[in-house]
Order: sequence, then C-alpha cells, then structure tokens
Amino acid sequence: MNVRICVVTFRSAESATRLLEFLRVQYPSWELCLWDNYSEESCRLRAAVEDRRLADHAIWSSSNVGFARGVNGLAAIRGNWEFLLLVNPDVVLVEDVRDLFQLFEYPRTAVVGARATAPDGVVSRTEFRDLGPFGLAVRSVCGERQRPKSLVSENHTVDGWLEGSLLAISRHAWEDVGAFDERFFLYSEEQDWQRRARRCGWHVRQLPRVVYSHEGRGSARGEVGLIAKSVEWEELSRRRYIRKWWGPFGVAIYVACVGVGSAAKRLLGKGPYRASGKPSP
Repeated sequence: MNVRICVVTFRSAESATRLLEFLRVQYPSWELCLWDNYSEESCRLRAAVEDRRLADHAIWSSSNVGFARGVNGLAAIRGNWEFLLLVNPDVVLVEDVRDLFQLFEYPRTAVVGARATAPDGVVSRTEFRDLGPFGLAVRSVCGERQRPKSLVSENHTVDGWLEGSLLAISRHAWEDVGAFDERFFLYSEEQDWQRRARRCGWHVRQLPRVVYSHEGRGSARGEVGLIAKSVEWEELSRRRYIRKWWGPFGVAIYVACVGVGSAAKRLLGKGPYRASGKPSP
C-alpha cells in the first residue's frame, strides 16, 4: 500500500512539527509531503523540518496560495502513490489511520474519512448533507444542527460529503475526477470534489470510529483579524460553490434567504448573522 501523506500548512509551525514527527515515527514507510503557505512562522517550520528530516518532499511557497492549490501541488509530485492521505496540521491522531484504507475494498470508493472529536472530547460531526442554495442559506444563518438521522448507510456510504481535516483519497478516483478546483482558496474544495466524484459514480465512505481530534480555524488561533478573514473565506467559497453548481440564480436565492433569515434573527433578538461582514456575491 503506497500512501502519500499531504500536509498543507499556514501559520502552524508548532502543531505541524508535532504532527510530522508523529507521522514519521508511526508510518515510516509512507511518503510524507509538506506544502507550506508562507507566513511569519514559515522560517521556524522550515528549520525544524530540514533539521530533523521530517518530510520526504517539502514545498515552501512564497505566498499563501490556499489549500486546494497546495494539495494539488503535492499530488502532482512524481511517484507511485495509490492513496493520498490529507491531514490538517492541527489534527491530533488518536487511532491508527490504516483502518481507513480497509473501506477501499468496497467497489468505486473515492474517499474515506472518519469520525472526530473536538479538543474537549465531544464527538463532532464530519459528515454533512450536500445542500442546495436554500439549505446552505439556513446553515449560514443558523449554523449546524444535529441531523435527524444518520447520513451513513449500507457499506459505510455517506449520503453527502465529509469534512476535509482527515481524508484518504484513491488515486484511481483522483485521476478520474480530477484535482481540486483551485478557485476555492479555502473551504468547500472537498465538498466540490466529492460532489464531482459522486456524479462520476464514485462513493464517499466513513469509518464509524473516532480516529482524530480537531479544532476548527486552528491556523487563525488567537488572531481576531485572521478569524474574521477565515469566516469571510468560508462565505466566499460557499457562494462560489453555489454559483458553480446552481448558477447566478442559485446565488440570488441564497443571498435573499440569508437576508430574510438574518433580519428575522435580529428582530427576534436571536443574535446577528453568524458570518459577519457578508461579502458581495
């Protein structure tokens, strides 16, 4: 089993170093690849990686080019990998990730993920319905709600998509579906790719166990400006996703529903629209 681990970093020298050290020890036969989007922490990370030989391949970008382009760059490095394993730099692995690859025994499996916990130990959802403009507007205004029933059906198949903090992707599916759409700078790229994969007849599957712990927006930790920028990127990517699949009319529906929902929340005193600083579509 030839696995290429892909770690794309931005402003995460400490957590990325810990992760790379762990991966190097636990999975020494796997190819470990790093793409660093430039930040004030890049020099510190580079020194640690080169000093301790923590990566088989490391690409040091001179700017922040986003997650999708980083993954595509690592996938394009020449080699005979069978699977990509995408791991966010702020992920903490709590179980053996080799178990993910057992699910590729099911036919036409494109991607496999697992369950996760937040740092406080509460199990967090990693599978989501692939919603249209109206559903995404409700999600934007109200945030996530507990799903009424499981999205995982027979043979661990997910009726939707998996969040991209820890994903294993088949090379056959990658070559059939194509690379990530680099128009998504951050967020929605994994949702878009999995939607494309399902349309090509591939399946998304989830291992029904907790394998890792993860806290969202880790690279923006402690920085109010970066957190706000991350929220803005998430909103822009959501609108780009809607425009790609439902066109300008879909975006218009989304914007109108978000406007009505946000006004209703303010009127009822339920708090402001959660994605502050709404950008233009």
